[in-house]
Amino acid sequence: MQIKGCLEWTKTASGRRRGRYRLWLPDHVRLVEDDAVYLFVVYDPTLPKPIQKTRFIRARDLERVVGRVTWMDATHSTKRGNPTNIVHTRVFPDEEVAWCRFL
Repeated sequence: MQIKGCLEWTKTASGRRRGRYRLWLPDHVRLVEDDAVYLFVVYDPTLPKPIQKTRFIRARDLERVVGRVTWMDATHSTKRGNPTNIVHTRVFPDEEVAWCRFL
């Protein structure tokens, strides 16, 4: 299992945006081979109950659940491989639609 967390909203130079999960292709391949799962978490540390949403997704089902995943050609200071960023609304689409409907 791999746990991935992100803020519901994050600050950017131009304002704010929805939080994103960063996944790495070598880890994803290993999780698929091991028939393992991701645990996705959306949190807000300023709230009394900081964990807002959780969802398990089998690594092999990731693209079926979130749609097409594009792995980038990039490196990271501590990790080599191909990363991808997935906005949390792709992992929790029903909750986001319901939330927007009541605004």
